[in-house]
Amino acid sequence: MTAGGAIDRTSRADAVAALAGHLVGALGEGVPAGLADFLDCCADGVAGLWAVRLVGADALAPHLLADRPLAGRDAAVVADAFEAFPPVHQPETHQQRVLAHRDQATSELLVRLTHGRSAPPGTVEAWGNRETSAHLGTPPADAVLGPAEQWAHWSVVVAQLSPLALPGLDGPVFEAVAGAPLALARGTTRAVLRRDYATAARLVRWVALLADRVPLDAALLLEHLRLHAGADARLLLDLAIAERVLAAKPMFSPPALPSPAPPPPSAPTAVVHDVASRAMAWLHEHHELGAFTDTATADLDDPNSVYKPLCEVALASAFVLREGVAGATQLRHARELLDFSWEQMRRGDLLYERQLRHALLTDPVETYASFARSGYRHAALERVAAHSAAADAVNEVVPNRRLAVANAHRVVGIPRDDDWDALTAATWLGREPEPWVIDWYTGYCATHTVFHLTDWGARLEGLPAGTARYLDAWLPVWIDVWTEARQWDLVGELLLVGACLPEPRIEAAEWEPFAAAQHEDGLVPRDGDPVSDDPRTRFLDHQHTAVVATAAGTLALSRLLAG
Repeated sequence: MTAGGAIDRTSRADAVAALAGHLVGALGEGVPAGLADFLDCCADGVAGLWAVRLVGADALAPHLLADRPLAGRDAAVVADAFEAFPPVHQPETHQQRVLAHRDQATSELLVRLTHGRSAPPGTVEAWGNRETSAHLGTPPADAVLGPAEQWAHWSVVVAQLSPLALPGLDGPVFEAVAGAPLALARGTTRAVLRRDYATAARLVRWVALLADRVPLDAALLLEHLRLHAGADARLLLDLAIAERVLAAKPMFSPPALPSPAPPPPSAPTAVVHDVASRAMAWLHEHHELGAFTDTATADLDDPNSVYKPLCEVALASAFVLREGVAGATQLRHARELLDFSWEQMRRGDLLYERQLRHALLTDPVETYASFARSGYRHAALERVAAHSAAADAVNEVVPNRRLAVANAHRVVGIPRDDDWDALTAATWLGREPEPWVIDWYTGYCATHTVFHLTDWGARLEGLPAGTARYLDAWLPVWIDVWTEARQWDLVGELLLVGACLPEPRIEAAEWEPFAAAQHEDGLVPRDGDPVSDDPRTRFLDHQHTAVVATAAGTLALSRLLAG
């Protein structure tokens, strides 16, 4: 306590941690759950009452979940905590509204555990009675939670209301959360990917309580969070409660994902058009910075320095010509960039020599596919590529790259007997894993799996229905997380994936941050690092993101205009 009688923040935090640890022991090891015993051990009794008040309904969890009788002394501690720190009636702030619902949960549990003999001062005994709750100032659930469509904010409030995630508290908050299982799953996944384990642990309590509705593996998620919990007593308490709740449920499998949602009513047509046209203009203005500085041969010293960027520029340009939704200037730029890239490839001879000398390489035919679909053909290269395909001469590559080779052969017109289902099943995305088990590199692999299955959005039927549902569910989370991290190159690829879905996902809220990151001259930074002032460095560092922005914006615009 301070001299003025207020609770010192350190003692308050210590008391909460001590109470949480006490409750974890009661849930897991069978130690006495008495709140009176806990209070007797507190050096600062007022801080101990504050801890009971703050922990709220969770202070009674061992009695509810471990079937421990609640002694009269312990019930009195809860009442004393409310007496020392009274509830706020007619709450005005968000925090007060959240506390009002938490207080109601505490009241309900105390009434139930004492068989109606006790209720904290100033609370109501009729949990879930909207008229009584409204009379005393408990706000409606939707006024506290907000719309589930705004799942990122909604899930944060749901986490704040985690003490209501206990069996039997079937009031309006429970009904609202139970009615939005995908929003809960997205918020939980977001918290894990952001490594916000405290929020994730609070949300996993709801996941455990609603395990038969939420499309996440609750047991696996619990284990993952336990590995990251460390010695945080409050986090461990949330996990212990979730574990008890889940253990009381019968064995089950996570439910199937819902069908893809229809497109939003207002789509960002102008935004995607501006992003694509400005990115293409930037690529065209600076494209000569991406030329070979000497005579390139089939044996490239550094394929990633010039060769790969030229291939990517050709891909973006072919995209623009294929979709045909750009303006006359953009179409002219696209054709000029393809001509430039084709000349840099010595009109296909460089690709031919590279494939002839290195039969196992896949990049010559992958690169050639962009030119071939735009009318640039090289008969000798096609004969060599067909021979390599017949001999099944393909380098050992990761599964999504194997799809890239199969799609390139398909585009060029080289017959093969590829088993697309087997190729898809071998990829990370094809297995549809838990959505929180993803990282930056795997994100790129997942995007390219979609690109090759759909031939960059030209063959929407190539994406399996289950994979489309999976992406529709989790793309919003991944876009949100990597937008926050300002990984614009990956965000652009994820936006392009959204445009490749059978029911395209093209939302203003996801496109606008990407558009805001684009510079006035059309450059789209690859990440949040400073952008160099040197023209060549700027081009080399950010050329790929401009390619992605051109492709994503072009396909999104095409899908929007097609209705």
